[in-house]
Amino acid sequence: ISSFCEDSTLINLFTSGFNPKEDVYRRLLKDSDPRILKKIFLFSLIKLNDYGWLDLAQLFVDGTDALVNASKYYLIHLEEIENVKKIKKLGLIHNGKKGSSKRFKEKLSRILKSEDLDEETEKVLKLALKNSKIYCRKVFNNIDKLEKAIEKSNKNYVSVSFPDAVMMKTKKGGYEFGLNLQSIMANHQILITGLLLRKPNDHSVLEEVLQELKLSFEILKELNIKYGLQQDNKKFDFENLIDQAIFICDSGYFSNDNFEIADFNDLNFIVMSKQIARQNNNNKRKLWNKKKDNVSKKQCMRIVDAYICPNQRLISLDSVTVTNGKYNKQPYISGDLREFSFKFSCKDCSGCPFVEKYGEKCKCAKIEDRMSLYMYNMTNAFAEGKYNEIYKDRFFNSECINGFHKTKDSILNLLCRDLTANQNEMLLRGLLYNIIRLKELKGTFC
Repeated sequence: ISSFCEDSTLINLFTSGFNPKEDVYRRLLKDSDPRILKKIFLFSLIKLNDYGWLDLAQLFVDGTDALVNASKYYLIHLEEIENVKKIKKLGLIHNGKKGSSKRFKEKLSRILKSEDLDEETEKVLKLALKNSKIYCRKVFNNIDKLEKAIEKSNKNYVSVSFPDAVMMKTKKGGYEFGLNLQSIMANHQILITGLLLRKPNDHSVLEEVLQELKLSFEILKELNIKYGLQQDNKKFDFENLIDQAIFICDSGYFSNDNFEIADFNDLNFIVMSKQIARQNNNNKRKLWNKKKDNVSKKQCMRIVDAYICPNQRLISLDSVTVTNGKYNKQPYISGDLREFSFKFSCKDCSGCPFVEKYGEKCKCAKIEDRMSLYMYNMTNAFAEGKYNEIYKDRFFNSECINGFHKTKDSILNLLCRDLTANQNEMLLRGLLYNIIRLKELKGTFC
């Protein structure tokens, strides 16, 4: 944001020619009321609608990593929560200043060597020696917050410096603390809304996305009544949006949880299956290597109700049965949402070098898919090219916001170690993006 203030004539109109520094923005993000910033951001959509560019026929949902300033090595584990409390009772908590951690370890070592301790106290001191940095006053004062953060997460640890962050796998293959940024885009590359989630991937985010959309459209309706030039309030009715809009997502959303929410809300939901996405990526990267000794399902081409192996043998569908796993025993799972077993086999493997060498152990002679009928039909639809044209628009409209947010090294770094401040940051970024988009569509500043 600071760099845009330095370079952009448009943004300088709002800052009266001044170039605010990063510290100014940190204070703004921490002290601002999120409800007010949200209304200011959504007002940009009212202006875009006034000019006729707000098209809600298709909504593109996309997620990306938003990394936070929290070290992946400064952690506190569940067992250490109680240990910090016990160290406090023993009067051994250090002040956290420079060198105090080292003195703390030396003190514990002396106690363990010189005193006759009971088994429980000895265990407490030895555990404290493993991670001495967390046994300070600052951590103890936030111990209840850290404990609640661990309860909310699916892990047995959290970041001490930013408990709301989650450990997530980055696009580059490493692991860092961050948040999951969900952006909802419309045609003309317009940002409708966005939210930060404490989830490491997109497998179960659709419910929160719909809740955020509902809240945003309630505010949009109010703003349009008060300020909009086009009084088409039905356009900002959430129920009407659910009935009319097509929600388009990438393969990261291809999961039982998201399909359940889509089915429950009767969404027009299009999401590319992981099989088709992998197949497209493999074709682009030319990963298939004929020198490999064996093949797997990942290297087979998915077509309607069948696969084709790398040696051009047809692996057709044999049987469809309902599985007897835990997922289907849930009371709210029925009909097409139930998990099925789809078994495929090759009817003619004569002359195939892999079958001749491995026999029944050939990994593509027999294939099994386990998914709901809803997901299976979606896979077939993409395999026959039904959604190819409409899905093409996804990359053009949804990925542009990620490119806007990220730095030159393709990373989005959030400024603050506070969830509310991070949400405020993304609202300001989104407002900045829509203002620039409005200027680009109009071709003028005013």
